[in-house]
Amino acid sequence: MVPHHQKALVKRSVSSEHTDDTLAQLKHGQTGLTAEEKVQVADAVGSSLAKRTLKAYASDWKDFVMWCGQRTPMPLTLPASPFIVATYLYACATRGKKAATISRRAAAIATMHRLEGQVNPCATQVVSRALIGIRRKLGVRPVKKRPMVYAILARVVKACVLNTKRGLRDRALVTVGYATALRRENLVDLKVSDVTFTEEGLSAFVAKGKTDQEGTGRFVGVVKSGGAVCAVESLKAWLAACPMGSNVPDAPLFRRVGRDDEVHAKAMSTDGVADAVKRLVKKAGLDPTGYSAHSMRAGHATQAARNKAMPQEIMELGGWKRLDTVMGYIREADPVRNTSASKIWPEKVEKQP
Repeated sequence: MVPHHQKALVKRSVSSEHTDDTLAQLKHGQTGLTAEEKVQVADAVGSSLAKRTLKAYASDWKDFVMWCGQRTPMPLTLPASPFIVATYLYACATRGKKAATISRRAAAIATMHRLEGQVNPCATQVVSRALIGIRRKLGVRPVKKRPMVYAILARVVKACVLNTKRGLRDRALVTVGYATALRRENLVDLKVSDVTFTEEGLSAFVAKGKTDQEGTGRFVGVVKSGGAVCAVESLKAWLAACPMGSNVPDAPLFRRVGRDDEVHAKAMSTDGVADAVKRLVKKAGLDPTGYSAHSMRAGHATQAARNKAMPQEIMELGGWKRLDTVMGYIREADPVRNTSASKIWPEKVEKQP
């Protein structure tokens, strides 16, 4: 039998008829597998999603089960009635949940049913129409994080206390995060051996990403910029101050630093990266509201767009797969000039008398 904690951790896109039959057989013991082998298969299925998505799905399913448990009489959760699911999703909306969160919870419920070999209630007109109505009512405009553009980065770097290991790590973290446009999970997964310094800058190998779950990997290059915000020199300074420095290839590139300024062996957590960004922004005298780890990635795209980088260049370095995502950063970089409205007038307009 598939361990319960794995059931909610299955990829939403595992929806083909063949895959559904396979998972149902796994659950009901029709495969001839041992208990240990079933766990191994479940782990493989669970590995098909990013860790953050797996964690979110587990939390979403728990919320649905708890909501059902508060109703009298208590409805079945597996299989769940489409009307119960639709009612739950509407209840999420009344509790102030955003449209994106509600859609993800529907995906988690659908995933659990597919794993159990049950009819997916979210594939019915009742639930799909309910989701459409909720999205129209709430709106689907995403709340984007504020970009850490160059001017903000310079202030943040200036706020780093460079006579401490924490300050050196923080400067390396924000400058590398800005220069590479990596997601926070990629930053914390980097090893010392993933980085190669060259005369022109550095090259970082990213083993896996949100849009590369199979781990094909890619290289991200960073040129020396010079000055206090140089990612290359900042990273060198951090490694020089870090115990064992670059002598341990498998060591995390960005490690935790304790209150006593002692460098720990473990890598920073993704939440730790977000906390560091907020802390540094506040220390720089700015309002940290709206800033997060994603601000470094958004800052790269926005600043590159302001500096007239081609969309394809931004997509390639940042690992974006969708052009409309990058175009959003370009429009926000200069919403007045980066539109066709700026190109419909003659270069010189005669003044009216």
